[in-house]
Parts: sequence; C-alpha cells; structure tokens
Amino acid sequence: MSSFQMESLGVIQHSSSLPGARFDVVADLRLTQKQLLPNRGRDVRFNKSVINIEGILPGSFSLHSLLKDYAKRNVSTILTNVYPLWMVGRPADEPFFISVIIHYPEETISYKPGFWQIMKWAWMQYLSILAISVWVFRTVKSFVFQNQLVTSMKNTPWKKDY
Repeated sequence: MSSFQMESLGVIQHSSSLPGARFDVVADLRLTQKQLLPNRGRDVRFNKSVINIEGILPGSFSLHSLLKDYAKRNVSTILTNVYPLWMVGRPADEPFFISVIIHYPEETISYKPGFWQIMKWAWMQYLSILAISVWVFRTVKSFVFQNQLVTSMKNTPWKKDY
C-alpha cells in the first residue's frame, strides 16, 4: 500500500471589459503526472504550501514565479472543463461575489509496481497458459496414439525378450 498527499493549485482566468457583479465558475480538477509514483510508503514530497509564505522578497509572491515553480512538479493538478459566467450590473455599494464549484472526477494514477506484484501477475499468466497447453498436448497425444498415426512399439526395459 502506498499513500500520496499533496497541496495543489488550480488557475482560473477571465477578462471582460464590462464591470462585474458576480463571477461563477464550474470546473474539474484533474491530476497530471510526469513520473510514476512509488509502490509503497508515504509520498509527501508535494505536501507543502504552493505559496512560499516564509519568503520576504517581493519576487517570492509573484504569480510568474509561483506558476513556474508549480509547473516543475512531477505531479500537479489542472482545471479542465472550465465554465465561467460573468454577470454585470452591480450597484456601487454591493460587494463583488465569486463562486467556484470544483468537481473531482475519478482519476487513473500510475505507479511503479513492486517485485512481488509483478511476480504474482507473471505467475497467473504462466499458470493460465500452462493449463491450456497441457490440455491441448494431451488431446493431440491421445488422438495420435489411439488412431495409430505414428508407428510405435511398447518396450518394457525390465523384461528381456529372447
């Protein structure tokens, strides 16, 4: 068994020349892998904040460096099927609302299998082919000898023929 835990990022962008009252988004958060995950243990390489809060330099809070560092990760997330809706007509005293609904679809996660998992799979394949092969060869042997397609003689080594 293995466990994988991470903090991720999803980027939503939209532009409009009209003043907005509300911004609604519905999207799917999908996992992107650049390498196989390990087959056992706990992987917490990316279980740290995406934003460097401890940084004191203004460059550590730049969106460009944040996205660049996030893109270097071997496992990351991306928003797909993004459906934005920009609503106009907000009075000056009303606040601007943002509503985001994120769906988490089922994902296929690739990992590097362990030695015993490979051996179990290989053994199952070997047994299934062995069973079929033994049945085919026994059937062919019975057919050949019962129909006397091959000349054969019975020889018992412990009996001597004079």
